Amino acid sequence: MITFLYVLMLIIVSVYAVLASIEAGIALTMVLPKLTNNSAVGSRIYTPIWEITNVFLVIASTIMSVIFNNVLPHLAHIAFVPLFFAGASLLTRAISGLYIFYSQNKVGILPKLLLIISSYLAPLSIAVIGIDFFTGKSVWSSRPGLVLISSAMLGISVIGLAFANRHKAAITQQMRYTLYALFALWAIDLGFMLPHTLMKFDNTLLRTPLTILIAVIAISTISFFLYSAVKNKLYELYQYAILIGLITPILLGIDLRPYLINRVITIDHAYGAAAYQSSILVGAIISLPILGVGFYLLFKLLVEETQSKV
Repeated sequence: MITFLYVLMLIIVSVYAVLASIEAGIALTMVLPKLTNNSAVGSRIYTPIWEITNVFLVIASTIMSVIFNNVLPHLAHIAFVPLFFAGASLLTRAISGLYIFYSQNKVGILPKLLLIISSYLAPLSIAVIGIDFFTGKSVWSSRPGLVLISSAMLGISVIGLAFANRHKAAITQQMRYTLYALFALWAIDLGFMLPHTLMKFDNTLLRTPLTILIAVIAISTISFFLYSAVKNKLYELYQYAILIGLITPILLGIDLRPYLINRVITIDHAYGAAAYQSSILVGAIISLPILGVGFYLLFKLLVEETQSKV
């Protein structure tokens, strides 16, 4: 039961990471139309993805605070500042987005800059908390933390811009080379720099899930570059990027077991829902089919958006 809930939380966090990246990419292209030749399609689905992203964030936060509530005393000093930035960013993004979409006056540069900054800062603030969990230290005080936060920034950019340029007609030559470079840097960061720094930082984190992650990154990267070279289909990049974006939080979280916060508290000790475990189980059984349908419709929409002609 505990393992199931933990993995469910990791899955929800990974989907949030991908959706937040797509959202950031759409915001970038709406504010800077030169980043894509088809910004109108992205702006049409910005609000629905915005709503779905927030729902996933709330669900993950609820699981953490209600089910793994024994972690809260340890979480307070780790998460207060990042959560403050995340909340401020979400509020700023909402206000600037409303102004850009609904203002009848000419929109200046300030609301646009605020939308871009807040669209990046919100998921990065959440990523800081996850990285602190993984390393057991502040992001800024460990090399693996710096590698992972740089990877998060690259991942948001790659997934977001690749999604915004997912139609063949949307890709400019400049964006083609930009995405090549960003994707290559992201793969090097996760597939080479991370294990290299962990080797010196904490050998206990170099386990099978991390090996699988590195293998998936390597295979995806090689496959993409070969496929792109042969077929000249750079617009397929976002599918490879989403694959890496989905599995990275899950495998890193599994790699961290048995700890919830590295060297601080285990998952079993963090679990504080034994008294109402049966209620949680019933709720999970009821909600899983609904979540399954939601996942299906969401990814069906993304596939249809990709396959539609511009």
